[in-house]
Amino acid sequence: FEPAIFAVRGRCPEPLDDRSTRDNKIPDQQNLTGQTRCWIMVTLSNIIEFKSMFDKLFSKIKKKDQVHANVLPDPEQLGGRPNLKALGLSKNAWIPPMLASDEMGIRTIEELYQRMTALWAVVGTAKTGETYFLKYMETNGFVDWLSPNEKTFLYLETKSERDETQFSWQSECLHLLAWCGGLIDKLEIPRGHSELGDWFDLLPADLNDVGRLKDALNIRDKQELLYWSDDLMHIHWNVREASIKGQTMPSGIDGEVIQEWHYAINWMVYFLDEDVLEWDDVTTDT
Repeated sequence: FEPAIFAVRGRCPEPLDDRSTRDNKIPDQQNLTGQTRCWIMVTLSNIIEFKSMFDKLFSKIKKKDQVHANVLPDPEQLGGRPNLKALGLSKNAWIPPMLASDEMGIRTIEELYQRMTALWAVVGTAKTGETYFLKYMETNGFVDWLSPNEKTFLYLETKSERDETQFSWQSECLHLLAWCGGLIDKLEIPRGHSELGDWFDLLPADLNDVGRLKDALNIRDKQELLYWSDDLMHIHWNVREASIKGQTMPSGIDGEVIQEWHYAINWMVYFLDEDVLEWDDVTTDT
């Protein structure tokens, strides 16, 4: 481009002054040629400028993709990640790609212990109707571990069937969080209610039983949690799409269980640049 630019220097016609009009000042052929060459010079200059700008932009995008690819390990190394295609599921193209590890946070062992204890109390109350669970939380000073909705439920003298059903379903949240805490070896795609494992024996057996669950928790690899967070969002989207269209879920997947798992993983994993949500405020957008 450089020779072309030098060739037209000084050949652009002078601009019209304020007292001139295009009617009384018609450029000659030489000036027309100069105009054309001047336009070429400006156009080539703009092309060079835009090319440089886009090169920088694409370079940043490429670097970001490389960061994500480098931060996130091969899912096969983690084991147990569901194969959505083999399950007859598709990915929602409108769901943003999973963020890199350094953009996400996960709950601490203490937070997980408190949340699992609170869920044990409300689920146990919903399933048995016993007041033992509330008494346990009060005796050990754990009432503040309950969310506002959980407190309301536990302190109701007469609990509705609807509330009992709703809180009973949170046993699936407890199951998912037990997996997050390393108490369950492998998470299987649910085709029905989850079965309680040996880890359930770690939950309080009497009013003074404190700490066994916390000592047993060992939070899983952060990348594994992020992979499942991403997968559960896509699986839940498939569940909702099937419901809207009146279709059955592929592979017999239990959509209600998926909803509870999605809720729990969205509490466990959070964005570092956003406010950390309390249990009652968690969403399951797809």
